[in-house]
Amino acid sequence: MTKDILVADGLSESIEPLSTTHRRQVEGGRPGVPDRVALAGVLAWGAAEALWWPLMPDLGVALLTLDAPRRWWRLAAAATAGSVAGGAVAYRLGAGGRMPPLPLVTPRMVDATRRWLAEEDAAGVRRQPASGVPFKVFAYQAAAAGVDPLPFLGVAGLVRGARMLAVAGAFAGCGLLIRRRCPERLQPAAMGGAALLTVVGFGVGLSRVVAAWSEGGGVQEGD
Repeated sequence: MTKDILVADGLSESIEPLSTTHRRQVEGGRPGVPDRVALAGVLAWGAAEALWWPLMPDLGVALLTLDAPRRWWRLAAAATAGSVAGGAVAYRLGAGGRMPPLPLVTPRMVDATRRWLAEEDAAGVRRQPASGVPFKVFAYQAAAAGVDPLPFLGVAGLVRGARMLAVAGAFAGCGLLIRRRCPERLQPAAMGGAALLTVVGFGVGLSRVVAAWSEGGGVQEGD
C-alpha cells in the first residue's frame, strides 16, 4: 500500500508541472520575449515616440501582447508611462523653443494642434487619438499654447492610457482566441499571420493619416 502511495505521489509531482505549463500556454502562452525585455521595450518606445520616433508604441504593445496575452495590462501601463515621461521632456523642450524635425509630421498637424490647445487648454489632448496627429506634436506645442505642464500631463496620461488599454485588450483577446481555438501545431503560423496583418494594417493606416494631413488632404480638423 505504501509503495502504491509513493508511486501515485510521484506521478502527481510529474504531471503537475505539465498541467501547469499547458494551462499557462492556453491562458497566456509562454512569451517568446521575456517580460522584463518586453516591458522595458514598450517603455522606451513610448518615450522615444513622444520625442521623435515616428512609429507609435501601439504597434509594439499589439505585437508583444499577441506574444503573451497575460501581460496585456502591464504592457499598456509601461507604454503609457513611457509616453507621459517622453511628453514631459518634449514639453520642456517646446517651452524653450526647441522642436527637432519630426518625421511624418506635417505643417497642418502642427497648426491644428496649436489651435486645439489654445482653444481647449489641456483638454485639447483628447483630440489626439481620433485625429491621428502624433502625441509628440501636442507635447511640443503645449507650452507655447499656454497649457500648464501638470494638467497637460494628467490629461495625456488618461488619453494615452485609455488608448493603450484598448489596444492591449483587443490583441490579448486575439492571442487567447488563437491559443484556445487553433490546434497547437498551427498556432505558430496563426500567430505569425496575425502579427503580419498587424504590421501591414498599421503601415497602411499610418500612410493614410499622413496623406490626409498633407496639403490637399481630406481631413476635417473640426471646430
